[in-house]
Amino acid sequence: MTTAPMLAFDHLAITSHKLSSGMDYIRRVFGVEIPLGGQHHFMGTHNAVMAVGDGIYMEVIAIDPSLPVPPYPRWFGLGNVAFEDRLKDQPLLTHYVLRTPDIEATLAALSPELREKLGPVHEASRGDLSWKITIHESGLPPEGGCLPALIEWNGTPPQYGMASPGPQFDRLHLCHPDLEALAANLTQMGAGDLMANGVICLEKSAMQLKADFNHRGKAIFI
Repeated sequence: MTTAPMLAFDHLAITSHKLSSGMDYIRRVFGVEIPLGGQHHFMGTHNAVMAVGDGIYMEVIAIDPSLPVPPYPRWFGLGNVAFEDRLKDQPLLTHYVLRTPDIEATLAALSPELREKLGPVHEASRGDLSWKITIHESGLPPEGGCLPALIEWNGTPPQYGMASPGPQFDRLHLCHPDLEALAANLTQMGAGDLMANGVICLEKSAMQLKADFNHRGKAIFI
């Protein structure tokens, strides 16, 4: 087995029942406007995006009712009845994405079991942006979102040109009942430095994600 390339933190995904509800949520939590992104025609979704750090952005994503329903599960669990039920009260941080310079090399370095958990690579696009990303065949975030999706951008990642209204991402807490197995999987993927530097922290509990931000002199948690 070869060594996986080291991964960089790319973005956080907040899923919402409606995109407008997700944008309102960001306004309530941070007191800023998150700009509209665009449509993902192949997934029937749309998003709003903003930079929250050096090379890191936040995405609010929801089903776009103006687009056709795809013949396969949507990403980030959108459209899954049980998963969508969790979004009725408010949008949720449900997944994160790590960037690799070579997604095929990263996957080639993984065990078959871990590759299966992440899912196959898909070609994706939004407007003039294009990328490759792993999506589990169910569409659901693996391990309750504690295992990331992997992304390889075609060209410069777009977050370097995104609006940055203020919130700065500090760290992501991965809550999981089996921290030893989770840490081993993340290390195998090439995320060891992100854990060592405290960008990704592991906490033993039921599976969920929590993120810390700094904004206007305050610590904000979502």
